[in-house]
Amino acid sequence: MSIWIVLILLCAIFGGIGYAKGGVRMAVSLFGILLGLALANPLGGAIRPLLASVGLKHPIWNGLLAPMIVFLLVWLVFMGIGFAIHHKLYMRYKYSSDDLSRLKFERMNTRVGIALGLVAAVALLFALGLMVYVLGYATLKVASEESNTGFVKVLSKVREDMRTTGFDRSISSLDRSSPRYYQSIDLFSLLYHNPQLQTRVTNYPPFLRLLEQPEIADAFSDQEYKDMVLGKGSVFQIANHPKTVPILASPTLKDEYSKIDLADFQTYLKTGKAPKFAETQILGRWQFDPFTMVTDMRKKKPDMTSQEIMRARDLLMPLTNATLIATLDNKLVLSSLGAAAAPAAPAAPEDPQATAEAESAAALAARYRTGTPAPQGQARPAAPAQPAKPSVALPMFTGEGAWEGEGSRYKVTLPKVGGGELKGAARIEGDELIVELPEANLTFYRSE
Repeated sequence: MSIWIVLILLCAIFGGIGYAKGGVRMAVSLFGILLGLALANPLGGAIRPLLASVGLKHPIWNGLLAPMIVFLLVWLVFMGIGFAIHHKLYMRYKYSSDDLSRLKFERMNTRVGIALGLVAAVALLFALGLMVYVLGYATLKVASEESNTGFVKVLSKVREDMRTTGFDRSISSLDRSSPRYYQSIDLFSLLYHNPQLQTRVTNYPPFLRLLEQPEIADAFSDQEYKDMVLGKGSVFQIANHPKTVPILASPTLKDEYSKIDLADFQTYLKTGKAPKFAETQILGRWQFDPFTMVTDMRKKKPDMTSQEIMRARDLLMPLTNATLIATLDNKLVLSSLGAAAAPAAPAAPEDPQATAEAESAAALAARYRTGTPAPQGQARPAAPAQPAKPSVALPMFTGEGAWEGEGSRYKVTLPKVGGGELKGAARIEGDELIVELPEANLTFYRSE
């Protein structure tokens, strides 16, 4: 219904303008409308830097306003040209022709003006329809949320009316938008309606180091901004937030985004698996598993004393949140896997069964996020610091290493704390990455 209302209004307005201006001025003006529509996008890119220099730096509004300004400027120029041509003709018929010829010209001019005005109305209807078709696709995806009101709801309603009237089929043939635009809107809609999937974005292989970008790090260090994004806040509020603008305007992030396969990215968000990188299983973010490492050490050295085991646990427990990132450029980025360089003091004697139960509960909570607390009253009491060092060798790493290989078998190079590096082999078993070193095996599990 809204499409017919807009069409009737445009025909009434421009039919009246054509009657008042006449066919000569309306013909030149119509040519200006068509030329302005044709040049809007090509020339719009040229004036975007000018708009940014005067303060309009938001990429979305800059991109929308620039073509509109080009269209209006071209149209106004041709309106001026039309006025000059009409004035010359009018003066000729007024002073160089008889009254009958002048009256015939004026009558023909008004009638033709009405017809050309209606043509201009239809041209503008298609121009407005194309704008609604492209922008409305985005608003229609998020309009169901109550936080989105006003302009988003109206634009979505008109876009839906285009579909019900079949007008969208006529407009689609004029649409020159990139397929990546519609894929990007689908991705945004998926993340917007399913906030729990947003944690997967930084685990997608091309985005593994995304949080290191200053724009992203700054935005998501703001708890209010995080709550708004994760809480399905208004699209307008999110788009206009001061933290969003640097992200959208960042050349580095634009370049990274332009390189990814959006279809593969969408599959990853939905399933947690990226078909494009399925053969390179090591890619991803891995969480260190200290409990499995202690178990492996005991297998390699069955005669370990209880004090050695406790010292190893004390040394490794602070590293529960350590991560290893295997990136597309064959780098291994280790964080916090060398923080506990100094050995912990030996613990006071304790109940072995209580210790086992407490550490089992902690392992479940750390690995499977069960949130299961350790049994109450079974924590080990603090003991005085001792200068003695543990007799068990524990490899410590930090910084950037390297990997090579494919499938489930790899060769890795890890940087050691204090300098130097250590080479080893790695294998993938299910969701576990096991790095085999002479001193001990490092076990990581995939972070989802």
